Amino acid sequence: MKNKKVLFIAQTAGIAAMYAALTYAQNLLLPGTTSAAVQFRVSEALNVLALFTPAAIPGLTLGCVLSNLSLIHISEPTRQAEISYAVFCLKKKKNNICLKKKKE
Repeated sequence: MKNKKVLFIAQTAGIAAMYAALTYAQNLLLPGTTSAAVQFRVSEALNVLALFTPAAIPGLTLGCVLSNLSLIHISEPTRQAEISYAVFCLKKKKNNICLKKKKE
């Protein structure tokens, strides 16, 4: 019984590490593809492992959480895309730049 628990934990950790490593590597090779508004992650191919082992479910969840937390640090300060109009308005709210004229 104890051996099965150890195997389950080891499989979960291995799958989580593979998911996070694949996502991190993709972000280094193709910046922005894993953290943009429209995402494409090669590591999502690991989802098929849930059909073969129940340890994949917590492993994929943990891997996704870890990669998302690490990508926040990587992508946000260096993001080159323009900010949205709503974010611009929130930043400039004090200057009343974004107040729309009333249509009459």
